This record gives sequence, C-alpha cells and structure tokens, in this order.
Amino acid sequence: MVSYGLGMVSNRLVMGLVLLLTSAAVWAARGVYDEHFMDDGVFHVVNAADERRTIELAFRSGERRAVTLDAGQAASVRVEDTGEGAVSVTAGSEFLGDVGYVSSQNDPSLIVVLQDRALFSTYLRRRPPTP
Repeated sequence: MVSYGLGMVSNRLVMGLVLLLTSAAVWAARGVYDEHFMDDGVFHVVNAADERRTIELAFRSGERRAVTLDAGQAASVRVEDTGEGAVSVTAGSEFLGDVGYVSSQNDPSLIVVLQDRALFSTYLRRRPPTP
C-alpha cells in the first residue's frame, strides 16, 4: 500500500480548487460576453421608404422605442423586456401592422419599414428550429 504524504494531498486539493475556481470564472465571463456582444434583444430598424420617417416599435410588455430615420438609414435599439407576441410598427401616424414574434429571449432582429408595410426577420439562430 502506497502512502502519500500530507504535502501531496494538500497540493492536489489546492489544484482541484484552482481548477474549480478557474472553470467558474470562465463560465461567468462567457455569460457576460454573450449578454453584451451577442446582440440578444437588439432590433435593427431600416427605413426603406422614400422619405424621412419617425418609426415607433411597440412591444407587448408596454415598452416603446422610436427612431427618426432618413430614407435608407438604419438604427439599432435594445429592448430587454419585450413581452411575448408581435411587434407593432408605426411610421409617422400610419400603423403598418404587427410583425414577427418575440419572447423573453430574442435573437438579433431586423425590421425593414417599407412605404406601406413592415417586414420582420431574425438573422442569428443559435437554437435549433422546432419541427
């Protein structure tokens, strides 16, 4: 039977704790990176109409974001609490419709506002689609 000295056991214990703490720190850093750099909850709005317009997005949670864009311009807005359902799009005083479907966790989305309607698309799918 081999007997390990007390120094060998404490070295293994220290190395195990260092490995555990390093793993936890990497896991936490990845979460912070994903939250800030993966654009979750970001909506890119494009004015594809021929004139300058104020475009308002209304979410089921009651959150609203408005941007004023010249023709062909784009802007990005971040919404943390969207609620669950479609996004209502208004350009000026004209209601263009309810588009897309958002929930509590949203991939980056693109809303293109045309003269008489709006189009919605998510462009980064990290989760597999459901059949």
